[in-house]
Amino acid sequence: MKRSLLVAVVALVTIGAACGTKVTKGPLAPLKSAVKKGGGQAVDPWAGRTDLISSPQVQPASALAIPKYQSFTLRNGLRVIAMPDHQLPLISVELVLAAGGIDDPPGKEGLAQLTASMLRQGVKTMDADAISRTVDAVGVSLSAGAGYERSTVDCGGRSRYLDLCLRMIEHLVLTPVFPEDEMKQPKNELREQVRGIRDDPSALAQQFFFNELYGDQHPAGRPLTLAAIERLGRDDLIGFHRTRYLPAGAVLAISGDFDVDKIQQAVRSHFSRWRRRKLPARAIQPLAPVKPGLSVLLVDKPSLTQSSFYLGHQGVKRMDPDRDALTVMNYSLGGGGFSSRLMQVVRAEGGKTYGISSSFSSESLDGSFSISSFTRTEETLATLLLVRSELEKMAASGVSAEELAAAKGKIAGGYSIRYSTTAQIAGALARARINELPDSYVSEYALRIDKVDRQTANRVAASHLHPGSLVVVIVGNAKLIEPQLRRAKIAFRKVSYLDPISAKARQERATPQHAAPISDAENRVARKLLKRAWTRAGGQKLRAVRGLKLLGSGRIGAMQVEYSVLARPARSELRIAISLGALPMQMVLDGDVAFAQQGKQARVPLPAHKISEMKHDLWRLPPLVIDNALTDNVRARLLAKGARSKGQIAVEVAPPDAPRITLVFDRAYRLVSMRHQGQSGSTIVSDFSAHRRVKGVEVPFTIKTENAGREQLLKYKTVELL
Repeated sequence: MKRSLLVAVVALVTIGAACGTKVTKGPLAPLKSAVKKGGGQAVDPWAGRTDLISSPQVQPASALAIPKYQSFTLRNGLRVIAMPDHQLPLISVELVLAAGGIDDPPGKEGLAQLTASMLRQGVKTMDADAISRTVDAVGVSLSAGAGYERSTVDCGGRSRYLDLCLRMIEHLVLTPVFPEDEMKQPKNELREQVRGIRDDPSALAQQFFFNELYGDQHPAGRPLTLAAIERLGRDDLIGFHRTRYLPAGAVLAISGDFDVDKIQQAVRSHFSRWRRRKLPARAIQPLAPVKPGLSVLLVDKPSLTQSSFYLGHQGVKRMDPDRDALTVMNYSLGGGGFSSRLMQVVRAEGGKTYGISSSFSSESLDGSFSISSFTRTEETLATLLLVRSELEKMAASGVSAEELAAAKGKIAGGYSIRYSTTAQIAGALARARINELPDSYVSEYALRIDKVDRQTANRVAASHLHPGSLVVVIVGNAKLIEPQLRRAKIAFRKVSYLDPISAKARQERATPQHAAPISDAENRVARKLLKRAWTRAGGQKLRAVRGLKLLGSGRIGAMQVEYSVLARPARSELRIAISLGALPMQMVLDGDVAFAQQGKQARVPLPAHKISEMKHDLWRLPPLVIDNALTDNVRARLLAKGARSKGQIAVEVAPPDAPRITLVFDRAYRLVSMRHQGQSGSTIVSDFSAHRRVKGVEVPFTIKTENAGREQLLKYKTVELL
């Protein structure tokens, strides 16, 4: 939040300075586009002009010309498309694999992405640096990535380096080693992806929408989380690679300036040793119809002045016979930009938004239909009702003859522009092959679109649009949106934007966490050890402490901070103030109320789960946590594993109705580390050092905390016992 605010401010200042303009408050003056003569009516300055640029004529639909190419299959099942093009001395090689997020096991979301990201981090014969030096030295590009259904490995450059590209793809796909010491950066990138969603209302609405629509049992409905990323280890990557990176589910597309007579031998020399194995089938069921009515989820983000929303229902699979007609109909509805009906009605006529779109997703089996937009907070309900009204009209009356002609002209007439290079055509054929589709699926697309008549477009609108059965997700200021929904008697559920996106995770968090059963014998042994640690930490002097005042400095990530903490556990009072240069921030817990504030901005109330987390933080505050662990209703046991280093002792502490924690002590029973699970599901590890005595109580003056890849280092300057 702090970084995004600073970036926004800097961007605004930079833009103003670069333009050399004076920024003034109030509405902009209208642009003068007409000139009055003799006090008469305005004269159109564009009238009679013949030198103006006009819209290009719509091109008639035609089949996409596919250049001649070689197609062959290796004995291991790898299919190859080799499409020569000698116009330029360049080549492009793309390997498409049937491996994607759809294949992530439950609880291991992000596995396909991390596997692809780690391919360049080391192979049997080269480490990450050697790979980079090899391709950079000759100006060759090499990349890998994963989507929902597919992963790709691409290489391109001058034609003389075709063999190098084939060799590098061979190494990355056949011999990756997934070095554990190289996983930190790729995992951090995934973590930043998760964190960034909370600051992007549209992305957040989309994530909640897919979870509401698909559910937690479907891979498309399971969001990427910090907890899932933390669970991903090297063994997971090795297993995913072994089961999904297979030649039987891959297509290699080669295009550009190469010797056609030698290409088969070149491919075989690099990929014939790729072991043939059966590709596991994907057991994915299409989406069930959405229940009648509106299922509304309101995601509260109080700081927003506008609402972002997604609404929709089940769609169609890629090869549904109605797919082409739906493409044409949806272009008229909301897929055609400024030409679409939703843009005209909701934006131009209604003045509700700057942009709105609709789409049918193109998944093989489990497609969806969605509409997304944003609007001023006070216009939230009116905009949603206007959108639903247009859905109803399209479902009832379909497209007009003019809309149909415009949609077909744009889609079919502009199709060939999307495939202006052999690399694009070869890549499209590869994706068709991996889905067991013929070349005609690519080449005759424009012709199929052109055959869609008005009767067919209107039939699919009536059968595939369901304005009476919609999943709706709104991200915005609930305080202002709730009254709108209540007045319209629309039922809704409300969550905080900080809540887990997964409905299952929200339900699990609402259920109190109880410690796993600990026997009386285990508890007695552990309490003896805790008593020794308690005595070392101050004993009765520690028990007499009612609170702490802390003042210090440190860093959060790369940011240097000054901070102060006031903690009074008996009052449920926790006040944390942080100064990042001239940007002060504070977070306050006062009994059952909590808020956050940045500078002089309005206070933002914190949700119930954040209040609960802050109360747990009070309980875990060192060194008071040692005394709390000896409370009668707390049970504990020694752990065989869990110590940070040799000679240390780990104790699992199970408070009632709170997450368990692990306390780690050194040989002298000094508290040196603590581990617990955060609200996001990630494990938070704090290491304590620089212990000093304050009025007979031993206090760690340095605390280093790691949470999902983010590091925080705090050093106390003064500690006052209350």
